[in-house]
Amino acid sequence: MSKIKKSISIALVLLMLIGVFAMTPISTNAFTDEDTNGTTGQCIWEYDDSTKTLIISGSGRTEDNELTGLYRPDAPWENVRNLIKNVVVENGVTYIGKNLFCEHNQLINVTLSNSVTSVGYNAFGKCPLLKTVKLSNSLKTISDSMLWGCNSLTDITIPESVTTIKECAFSNCSALNSIVIPDSVKAIGADAFYNCTSLKSVKLSNNLTKITSSTFSDCSSLESIIIPEKVTEIEDFAFYYCTSLKNATMSDKVKDIGFRTFKGCKKLSKITLSNTLKSIGDEAFNDCAALKSITIPRSVTDLAINVCTFGYYIDSQNYLKKINGFTIYGYNNTAAQEYAKWHSFKFVSLDPKKANTLTVKTAVKSVKASALKKSKKTVKPLTISKAKGTVSVVKIKSGTTKSIYKMITVNKKTGAITFKKGTYKKGTYKVKLKITAKGNSEYKAKTVSKTVKIKVK
Repeated sequence: MSKIKKSISIALVLLMLIGVFAMTPISTNAFTDEDTNGTTGQCIWEYDDSTKTLIISGSGRTEDNELTGLYRPDAPWENVRNLIKNVVVENGVTYIGKNLFCEHNQLINVTLSNSVTSVGYNAFGKCPLLKTVKLSNSLKTISDSMLWGCNSLTDITIPESVTTIKECAFSNCSALNSIVIPDSVKAIGADAFYNCTSLKSVKLSNNLTKITSSTFSDCSSLESIIIPEKVTEIEDFAFYYCTSLKNATMSDKVKDIGFRTFKGCKKLSKITLSNTLKSIGDEAFNDCAALKSITIPRSVTDLAINVCTFGYYIDSQNYLKKINGFTIYGYNNTAAQEYAKWHSFKFVSLDPKKANTLTVKTAVKSVKASALKKSKKTVKPLTISKAKGTVSVVKIKSGTTKSIYKMITVNKKTGAITFKKGTYKKGTYKVKLKITAKGNSEYKAKTVSKTVKIKVK
């Protein structure tokens, strides 16, 4: 039995030792030289495991790391890829290659020296823990997909050296909450900030001339936007389903709004369109449930009449419905008026209204006292013509003979006066009437007062 116990004890000790070795982290001593240093293009790199830092130094360009099919390429430092937390690019390096740091899953901080003038496509794409990026003050372009899918990046300073932000540069950066784009930037590519769901605040460059397609599409936290003065075109889907967007201030030079540009901006309650606007794309303001009215400038000529561009929302069961009381303000004989008519929306003309041509003539009428003892009688002392809009007639107490004020009724449409059955003194009675033509989209309202005479014989 003692031999058996001894054998068991030895086995337990061996298992414990195996467990200890299994849990012991691999030290730098376990790496070969090829794991911790090497070359990339014209530069050299070195990994320091004690600080989890990769340093790139030298003079010139790093290599491009080309994609192979659908899979990410191996990095020059592939064996330590998922240990790197910090990247420092030292002075002298001018270019960071394509895909070089994409999908580095532990990368947190990046610092680029001011010698870096360009960064390749997708260089830091899809680094889920990347929080801090210090860009070079010599950088000219934020490249395609350069920082896309960096879900921990909350803010970034774009240097004033940058003139272009390319397609998808910051797309799917779900933690990015604000961005200031300096006036040095003259162009932003499509989808540059697509699906940045935490982005609340955006300051655009004053030198932009176009907001490209889907630039801020699905930025569901964006609350307001000011379109700079030089912008002439807002392309398709630019602010598509920015569901928190409440205010959009547009420059007076915008001539074209694209397809579904503001569709799904459910909190958008006011939009001021440019007075030089020519084209509003199909469904540009569809599903903007808070938008109860819109003013269409006279300049708009390209507006599809039979498409639900505005005045409609999509309910919880995905049905398209009209917005109750939706009103279109615009000008007569324009696309805005045609759209309102086609969709049966209220239209309010902004054209200066003409004077109402309402004309009212009076005539002295008479009625026999003996006839009034037997029954009521009606006389028509007014002739109303050329009225624009609905006519209404009311009697005015002041100016009407007191003895008959309560004994008569006035037809509100024609002004005909009905005497109730009763006993009346013979004589001439006065009735003061106010006649109003309410006007319409072309004509102003008009009110006239007339005093009519009725003789009781």
